[in-house]
Amino acid sequence: MKKFRDYRMHLYPEYVVGEGVTKEVGKLIKKHGGTKVLVVGYGADVIPDLYAVVRQSLTEEGLPFVEVPGVIANPRRTLVDKAVQLAKDEKIDFVLGLGGGSSTDSCKAIAWGACYDGDWWDFYSRKASPTKKLPVGIVNTIAGSGSETSKASVILDDVDTKRKMGLNSESARPVFAIEDPVNSYTLPPIQTAIGGIDVLSHTFDCFFSPFSSMLSDEWASGLMRTVVHFLPIAVAEPTNYEARFQLMLCCPFAINGITTIGRQYPSPGASASHPLETVSSVYDKQHGQALAIIMPAILQRFVDEGDAGVVSRVADFGNRVFGVPIDLQDLKATANEGIRRFHGWIRGFGLPKTFTELGLPPEAPEVLAEEIHYGKDGKLDLFLPMTKDEVIAFYKSLM
Repeated sequence: MKKFRDYRMHLYPEYVVGEGVTKEVGKLIKKHGGTKVLVVGYGADVIPDLYAVVRQSLTEEGLPFVEVPGVIANPRRTLVDKAVQLAKDEKIDFVLGLGGGSSTDSCKAIAWGACYDGDWWDFYSRKASPTKKLPVGIVNTIAGSGSETSKASVILDDVDTKRKMGLNSESARPVFAIEDPVNSYTLPPIQTAIGGIDVLSHTFDCFFSPFSSMLSDEWASGLMRTVVHFLPIAVAEPTNYEARFQLMLCCPFAINGITTIGRQYPSPGASASHPLETVSSVYDKQHGQALAIIMPAILQRFVDEGDAGVVSRVADFGNRVFGVPIDLQDLKATANEGIRRFHGWIRGFGLPKTFTELGLPPEAPEVLAEEIHYGKDGKLDLFLPMTKDEVIAFYKSLM
């Protein structure tokens, strides 16, 4: 008998999708109660056209603002420290992020910290739980992490541990997210590819679940097919509006809960790649690059080590996402062909194929395995669970 999960969800933030909608940012901030804005992002020297549109919109709406530039990949604790103090000093009541997941994750931390009398890092170090926050709005520039719609925030501790620390809370979700495909035109091709792989990875993980949901399968496979089709086009043609629009539409819906209805993610055994992605935390590499190496390899392990049900699920992935015909007499052949096509799709972007190419040292497998959270049974709870020794062996196969 198939298993199902009880399900609860909220579909927010307010999504504003389309060409030129960035100019509405000032009105949206006022709609959600903002009167003085902290603008957080990469900086006007990095994305000048976007900053110009946002500044004009805020000015036209009579909204004073203060800017915090300098956001980088794997957002830093030190930048949030600076921004929290500035928000308090300036009596900010709205936080606006310009950029991708790093800007958004920073904004979430700032919004909590600005309403907290202690050190905001207490939340990420599990010493306290956030109870209040400023409203956050996002002008997204990349189809990637989907943080503009998620309840997660991850910050790199560049003060003490040098590790990423995450926090999940329903209060983290922004009040609006502007998804203007034009804002992603200037992304370097490699960043477009890494972001798109990140989009796919969120739905990829929830697809491999012991909990069944036909509707979720249809949504998930359709979303992944859309990314597979349009990401190479966006990489080759940066100003192809249709490709950018399709990817930006997929981005929030890959992680906002739609593709997990009936099998609530995370749930027991409902994962394939993210629990193994400790690379970006330990070695400060980009999340999507590590996932590009991990995802096809973990599917191969599922096929080589899994039972008939696990193999069937990988075959289903190959059929739904890459169009591999189902061979009912040899599901392993179907699954392996799907993995081969998945590998080929990823390699077409010119990303590193191994951890060694990514720049990891020889001792990386053992170091990465120490960062994993194992259950009481000593295993990592994936679709096909792994012991620590199996995790080390898996990482070694990626070197």
